[in-house]
Amino acid sequence: MTASLLLARIVLRLDSPASVAAPEQHDGLIGTLREVARDGWGDPWIPPSSLAGSFRAHVRATSGPETERLLMGYEEEHTTQGRPSPVRFLGTRLDEPALTARTRTAVDPRRAAAATGLLHTHELLQPGCRITCWIQVDAPEHHRTVLDHLTTWNPVIGGGRTTGHGTTTTVSLEQAVLDLTTREDRRLWLTHGGPALFEAVALQPVALKQASTGAGARTVLPVLTWRIVDALHIGNATTAPVSASDDGTTGPQAALLLRDHTGTPYVPGTTWKGLLRHRTAYILRSTGHDACPGLNDTCGTCPACQVFGWTGKDGGGARGALRFPDTPLRDVTVVKRQHVALDRFTGGAAEGLLYTEEVAESGTLTLAIETDRAPDALPAPALAALTLALQDLHDGLIGLGKGTTRGQGTLRCTQPDLLARLASEARATLTRSIPAGATA
Repeated sequence: MTASLLLARIVLRLDSPASVAAPEQHDGLIGTLREVARDGWGDPWIPPSSLAGSFRAHVRATSGPETERLLMGYEEEHTTQGRPSPVRFLGTRLDEPALTARTRTAVDPRRAAAATGLLHTHELLQPGCRITCWIQVDAPEHHRTVLDHLTTWNPVIGGGRTTGHGTTTTVSLEQAVLDLTTREDRRLWLTHGGPALFEAVALQPVALKQASTGAGARTVLPVLTWRIVDALHIGNATTAPVSASDDGTTGPQAALLLRDHTGTPYVPGTTWKGLLRHRTAYILRSTGHDACPGLNDTCGTCPACQVFGWTGKDGGGARGALRFPDTPLRDVTVVKRQHVALDRFTGGAAEGLLYTEEVAESGTLTLAIETDRAPDALPAPALAALTLALQDLHDGLIGLGKGTTRGQGTLRCTQPDLLARLASEARATLTRSIPAGATA
């Protein structure tokens, strides 16, 4: 039996929406609510295995594969050889797990319209939720190493990581060592279990450290600020009555802006990623580089797939190298605009087709595209094409959100000189990297 055990309790705070999906609840269903994982009492839950996987990746990124194998265990492929991990993630608890739902769809790149059958709604844990995790380390020789890694660990939890979901900050870390060679500690070990054991051993706080340089996310391009030129609408798939008359009947319904848990309108990372992937692939193809259309036609090998990720028809795929976080609107002016369809026969307003749309007429937003990889590990043509896609957004060649064909979604970069310099460098990079025999 192990002579001593390290007991640690870590508390994390969600900084962005997050969810660990429960695929068994929606397997084979299309267009349904995709719920978060729940425990046996029906409460939202983060499985300890999700945190264990994140901690394994953190150890590998900061100390290399040998330390990862030592601390987190391993299994030799095609053999029965291996070693179990001395680090045990015993359980988790969520404090005040408020839920929200976000509805979205995918755009067919060939038709530039919503793809058939891909409308779905995700349940998400709201930012501010606290996650408590209890950890036990069996091998005494690894106690200090595990604690050192826990002090620099800020895990990313669940799905949607490339669109800004699941980021956390470590709030506190406490530890105690249970010496099983002493009578008192053996009594605690035998008479307590679960969280009660951690309370009984009188945990002591551990000072947290900054993550080591190069271990965390970094921006791949300078952070750019954008200004709304005309109007911007990113909807949340819900409506609300604009007004109510004295007899209780309601007027036309208003399509509402997407808002975060504080009520602030924002552009979700999925919108940024979808728009910029499509334009980046278009620019790559236009300059003689390989780039697949995306969605159901991903190849997994072109620069666009390497940077943005891909999903294969056989269930394979890879996560993208870039992260597009949600971007809240600042100094925003929100108005409601009414629209009606015209009857093509009479030339007048069509009956029953009056509707209202909530739009942001002014405001600013800041986009920071991040990666956790070394910048020189990313394909240079894809990053250059991404830069030119942002230049196209500034020039008005593409727009953001709904109604881009009728004067909405136009943004201007508030740092045009910086963007122009980056675009000039990107054109040079694409010109140098044109494959032999290709024509731009």
